[in-house]
Amino acid sequence: MMTLYYCEICEKRVRATKSMRDRYKGIDDPVIICQICRYKKLVPRNLLCTRTIKSGRLCNGVRFDRNTDKCALCRRKGYE
Repeated sequence: MMTLYYCEICEKRVRATKSMRDRYKGIDDPVIICQICRYKKLVPRNLLCTRTIKSGRLCNGVRFDRNTDKCALCRRKGYE
């Protein structure tokens, strides 16, 4: 089964790796943003992680799920 994903910002097709497909399978409303939009920092603040790092800035990680407020890395490291 081939599932097509499209970037929410530039609306271009995103190639889905096996790990992406497995991750998105368990999420009701996933956030899908291509690498180019991430690199150019076009991601709106409401889709970024809300954790404050030691320097006082916010984490720049992109969330994969709209229902959580942390990116995958912050959740994996156990930041609450």
